[in-house]
Amino acid sequence: MLHTMKNDQPKDLTSYIESIRDWYHTALTSFTLYQQLRIKMSPRHVGQESARHNVHTWNAYKGVFTVALNNARYTSIMSLAVLFIEGKDKKGRPSMSLSNLLKEVSENYNIDQAELELIKNKLSSNKTIETLKVLRNQYLAHADKNPDVIEISDSMLEDLIALTKHIVAFAERYILHYDIDDDQYRHNTTSSSNLENDVSMDLDKLFAKLQS
Repeated sequence: MLHTMKNDQPKDLTSYIESIRDWYHTALTSFTLYQQLRIKMSPRHVGQESARHNVHTWNAYKGVFTVALNNARYTSIMSLAVLFIEGKDKKGRPSMSLSNLLKEVSENYNIDQAELELIKNKLSSNKTIETLKVLRNQYLAHADKNPDVIEISDSMLEDLIALTKHIVAFAERYILHYDIDDDQYRHNTTSSSNLENDVSMDLDKLFAKLQS
């Protein structure tokens, strides 16, 4: 599928989409690590014996695992904040974000306007983005003395990650000429591996190494 450019010499967006993809990978990997760490403690997911062993291992190294769990969730939230919260860079220009990426792509390529409008509607109607902004500003990037009571659930983060994947896949079809949609998109376009399985297997190896 050939996607034509609007201008004779459009802005080079290759490095932009690669940076966006890196932030997406960081959000996805850290959130997957967070989920898999919790799953390893669940008898429903790993069985009674494995869960008992993993809880024992966790308790033996509680300081390390607690920090790993909290940092994984923190990293996923802050990475999504980079992608969804609009701002200005040091020169006063729009900072890197998914919204700005869509603007750049629409200005430089003949894109599917119907899909663009669908994505814009998803962005404008997503209430989690405002929650994410408040959480970042009051709890993560700064420490307010009297912060608002606010929570962000795992399902809310999963929705943002899924929306990120949709937008990245959309932009890559035009910038990098990948003939894919978000259902076909993988976290690594050069690999057919599954990120969740990769992280899960790495954790299995880690817990095995920590047995005493």
